[in-house]
Amino acid sequence: MTALENVLVGSIYGNQLGNKHARRRAIEALDLVELGSKKNVITAHMTLSERRLLEVARALASMPLVTLLDEPMAGLNPSETAKMLQVINRAREERNVAILWVEHKVDAIFQLCDRVVVLDYGCKIAEGPPELIAKNSDVIEAYLGQSAA
Repeated sequence: MTALENVLVGSIYGNQLGNKHARRRAIEALDLVELGSKKNVITAHMTLSERRLLEVARALASMPLVTLLDEPMAGLNPSETAKMLQVINRAREERNVAILWVEHKVDAIFQLCDRVVVLDYGCKIAEGPPELIAKNSDVIEAYLGQSAA
């Protein structure tokens, strides 16, 4: 499938609006993630970073109020991570979409999130704003193996 066809799936089947304006919503989502120029590219020919952005576009094409992102930055290099952060921030600001985001790249989370919940083996060990989470001794011990000095 092409990038546009991929995003059309989210646009058509992911919301209550159905086919009406589906193509327009799909193109807008591709533009939001800066893949508008790649709409006719076969997905298999896209880079990992482009495919990750495409996944975000597919989700946004459904016009959600809340979007779940599961490790969108896994395997991305620093410049690709920066671009993904810009896209996620743009989605929040322009689409007023709440983002529920699972991520191991803590620096990315701390740059963009208003609130962070930290799990250790499936149990919540901390919750709060990033600046408090970064200083939390339980978080430091769980992820670095030592308590704060």
